[in-house]
Amino acid sequence: MNLTKEVSLPRFLPENSDPLHLVEELIVVCAGCKQRIKKKRMQEHLTQCAVPCEMGCNQRVPPAERHSHHLICPRALIACAAADVGCPFEGPREQVYAHSEYCKYEQQREILSRLIKLEKSYKQLQKEHSELMESHTALQADHQILKRSIQLGLCDEAGFLPKAIHINTGTPYAPSGLDIRGFDEKGHNRQGFDAEGYNHAGFGKDGYNREGFNRAGVDRDGYDKEGFNRDGFDREGYNREGFNRRGLDRQGHDRTRRSSKA
Repeated sequence: MNLTKEVSLPRFLPENSDPLHLVEELIVVCAGCKQRIKKKRMQEHLTQCAVPCEMGCNQRVPPAERHSHHLICPRALIACAAADVGCPFEGPREQVYAHSEYCKYEQQREILSRLIKLEKSYKQLQKEHSELMESHTALQADHQILKRSIQLGLCDEAGFLPKAIHINTGTPYAPSGLDIRGFDEKGHNRQGFDAEGYNHAGFGKDGYNREGFNRAGVDRDGYDKEGFNRDGFDREGYNREGFNRRGLDRQGHDRTRRSSKA
């Protein structure tokens, strides 16, 4: 909305006059408050000019207060306070306040809140049920594969193959007694390794057991179960007697001084 109503210039101007200066000195009328003011003052005036509320509450509001006024304006459109429990009523603030006194949704807020929570729980259960049905469908497919394998004599009812079938070529190979995943009753495959990669003796393909030691009892860093390497020194550089390679103990005393004290 244009808040200024400018007055037209005279058709003739005095000689040697600055047209721009004359324009700024013109008296114009503010369209908001109808006040007459010089054009050069109009921009400053508009920042303070109180204009009628756009909601029609008959109050005049300065531009800087329009937002705060909207929060209390009796004509501002708002929703019912019970909108969170399903009340669809919307209208001017003064009407909503009157409506809230007899709002059925607000009166039944406690019950409706519980119903909303139950509905959310129900939707969550539906989602979980759908996921379980997908898993069930997958298990049914696996069951059909196992059933068909039993019918064809490829495996017994426990899922073990009387004669293992090569996955890529489909040709039989030994040993027998492997399940459809390729593992025997003890959980080892035809290479002798279980699902974690350890053989019957408990060693992995790299030659180390679950504790991290090889058959010689040495870990990957070269230390035995007592923490000493093949030279007889621990990770801190001390031997079983407590001396480092320089002959000093952990307190910095050498072997000769320590034996003389003894």
